[in-house]
Amino acid sequence: MSVKLHQGVYYVRFRPFGKQIKLALQSCDSRRQAIVIEAELTQALRSGSYANLGSIARNACIKLFLNQGWEFPAELKPTQRVKPEAVLNFWDCVGFFINSPVYKSAKYPRRYSDCLAHLVRYFGKTFPMKELWTPQIREYRLKRQTDGARNATVNREVGVLSRMFRILMDHRVIQENPCRLVERLSEKEGQREVYISQADFSMMMNQTWDWFRPILWTAYVTGLRQGEVIGLERGDLDLKSRIIRLTPDRTKENKFKRIPIHRSLVPHLETALRLTSLQHRNIFLKDGGPLNKGSFKHPWRLAIKGFDERLRFHDLRHVFHTNCRRSGIDYEVSQAILGHCDRMRPVTERYGRISDSELVSQIDKLEFDHGSSEILVCANA
Repeated sequence: MSVKLHQGVYYVRFRPFGKQIKLALQSCDSRRQAIVIEAELTQALRSGSYANLGSIARNACIKLFLNQGWEFPAELKPTQRVKPEAVLNFWDCVGFFINSPVYKSAKYPRRYSDCLAHLVRYFGKTFPMKELWTPQIREYRLKRQTDGARNATVNREVGVLSRMFRILMDHRVIQENPCRLVERLSEKEGQREVYISQADFSMMMNQTWDWFRPILWTAYVTGLRQGEVIGLERGDLDLKSRIIRLTPDRTKENKFKRIPIHRSLVPHLETALRLTSLQHRNIFLKDGGPLNKGSFKHPWRLAIKGFDERLRFHDLRHVFHTNCRRSGIDYEVSQAILGHCDRMRPVTERYGRISDSELVSQIDKLEFDHGSSEILVCANA
């Protein structure tokens, strides 16, 4: 544990669960007090009991859960009572939002918490909600753009703010939603077209860490999203039929998804399955524990070093789609694998089912040598 004073605010670095966490302690007056608060937080986090936290430690703990995207324990959740509109501040609004069904039922609550963290950092906890109107929202957007945030990110954050207002309106706490009067920013700046040649992808595989290579190859030959690869479990695999099966609660489309396993991927998955863990069902592990998106940061940077630092892990999904088309794989099958099969089809064509054997026979046509790498990315993407 360490305590540092920076610009009048005490920060603690501590390891309640092994991973180091940095946290600002608002309203902390001395180093000694910061040490005491850190001890309170560590004991509460490890024991799971938060009833005895002091006011400063409790506020710091709520901020920690919000920043980390952790599910709030009952003792930290704010009550459903909120102040009248005349005295309602931004932090009251956040507390009400995280206790709402919208937040509780979110498939990806971390997205909400990340947006809320930026909003709280800008407006401050005590900002009166009745003064938050379109000029302040536009100023917020401009500040985030100046800081380098992409338009899609800013739109998502304003969207979370809008959801917050809608919940307050549903409970008759506030009368209007100013976000409805703010136009969305154009997201054309994020458009990109990417294809990675077989030779360049081999180079990427060779220069990254050993444990990351099976993950790269899985994304390259399945088109799975980053979160879907991270969340793959042993029960999802049917190596005999060469099919990965995902339930609706684990896909972005909220639908069942079947992904055929390319013959080149089978040995990678067999090796991963032999590395058993008594605590985790995940297929891909690091140091015996499950992965998260942060686990990909450094090995991905190694993979693209000397190639093109604008590349994202999600671009492998685009490469998969291109390889499917150039390999002559049936378009309907490739769209079904990607999860896009119902987007452009009329309802009369949505009743035909593609069998497992059809998926496998089509994926075996997949080849990877289809020309040179092409990376077309907007300047701000």
